[in-house]
Amino acid sequence: MIRTVAAAATRHNVTHHELFGLRDADSARAEPAAQLGLTTSDYRPKPAYDVYRKLITES
Repeated sequence: MIRTVAAAATRHNVTHHELFGLRDADSARAEPAAQLGLTTSDYRPKPAYDVYRKLITES
């Protein structure tokens, strides 16, 4: 998704892309919506955290 947005940014006048799920709402809860962040609720990085960091450096 990040690469797609970046590739089309100029053509579609996209100037910002924000990720609102930096931290899980509550990593202890079983429902998926509580665990959508890049870090756990106590800010421990999840595997997607490093992937996102690498994508940022590409742009």
